[in-house]
Amino acid sequence: MSLSHELENLVNKEIAITMGDGHAYRGTLSSYDSGTLVLTKVHEASTAEIDWRGEKSPSQEVIKGYIPWRKITLPRVLINVEFVLRIWPWELSEKKSDITQ
Repeated sequence: MSLSHELENLVNKEIAITMGDGHAYRGTLSSYDSGTLVLTKVHEASTAEIDWRGEKSPSQEVIKGYIPWRKITLPRVLINVEFVLRIWPWELSEKKSDITQ
């Protein structure tokens, strides 16, 4: 499965991206091509600011993180795909997180 195919399913959906320089972005993927991702409604954070918490369950260790996102006031952000480390669909479960308790 190619990156292009995966991104096609994420257009107009919220995603989270981590970059090689230690920045993270969360926003709506409005468009993309082979070299650029275009995000709108963007928030940013530093990956160094992630508050990681781990907990053991009988079957596996679960790692969760809290990220202090800051809203960007610019209308969109263009991201060079070459520097992207990871892309996740931003899907929050209905269940209340243990981190916020």
